[in-house]
Amino acid sequence: MTRQKSRKSRALVAANRRAYLGLAIGAAVGIALFAMALLVIPVGSPSQMVKAQIVHPRTTESALKTHTMSTPPAVASTLRPTSLPTAEAPALTSGAKAAARPARLSVGFDQLSGFAFEVTDQMVDAPTNAAAASLKTLAQIPEGIQALNGKEVSVRGYMLPMNFHRGLATDFLILRNQSMCCYGIPPKINEWVSVRMIGKGVKPIMDEPVTVCGIFQVGDVRERGELVGIYRLEADELKGPGQ
Repeated sequence: MTRQKSRKSRALVAANRRAYLGLAIGAAVGIALFAMALLVIPVGSPSQMVKAQIVHPRTTESALKTHTMSTPPAVASTLRPTSLPTAEAPALTSGAKAAARPARLSVGFDQLSGFAFEVTDQMVDAPTNAAAASLKTLAQIPEGIQALNGKEVSVRGYMLPMNFHRGLATDFLILRNQSMCCYGIPPKINEWVSVRMIGKGVKPIMDEPVTVCGIFQVGDVRERGELVGIYRLEADELKGPGQ
């Protein structure tokens, strides 16, 4: 009888040890995952995607020598348009609009992202000297891309909605591919275009490529002083798949 009690006691002690060991391992894994979550920059917003690409500056001076600008183009300072068409402007028929609209250039990501771009801390957050930060940004963008500033263009890619109004996307990104949406891989800063739709917005289409048309702007795009991109499009038209 004593031996039986002794065996039960030893079995109970062993079971308790295994339970405590399991709890300790679970707690350690939880702490490790929490620490990793604090160190990893979340992927989702343009600001977070830009911060995920920060490197120590080492080629800024050479880039300034390589891409010297005679006259820097206008810099996009925010995702929001500075001005919208006024209500006093006379309404145009669709035929008149087509006649008045200049020919749109088809711009592909093979061109927009066909160069290396290094994001530095000074570019990302420039509360005191935004002009100098803008020049550093433009210095890395080839002159052929800078020449697209202010032009009517069409860009094809995958939509990532950022803001909605009554179920319609008003602000969104056009991405080169779906790697971010499907696999969480942050795209490079020259692999997306920040789009602001003029008007009431468009139906979100995320599973197939779309084409957006409008005025293209090249230069640092900022929100509350933070760099969130280098391309911006004030769009007045979206073409769905097959259009």
